[in-house]
Amino acid sequence: RWLRVLDLDVNHVGDEGAVALADLIRGNTRLRRLDLCCNGVGVRGMLAIAAALSHNRSLRELDLVDNACGEEGEAAIVEA
Repeated sequence: RWLRVLDLDVNHVGDEGAVALADLIRGNTRLRRLDLCCNGVGVRGMLAIAAALSHNRSLRELDLVDNACGEEGEAAIVEA
């Protein structure tokens, strides 16, 4: 079975974890919802997630509230 919902709210994922999760996002065709709220994800992590989103057509909900991605990270996510 493929993962459809992944809730990592307040888990200290950070940039390193977000970069690792980008591989999951890129390769999982069934993931519908990902919650990374309050995880200290910065620009590097957001850029990795944004790049992965360009390969993923299944994700419908992405919660990135209260992270440290800055304007560059936010712009990359919006563009993706």
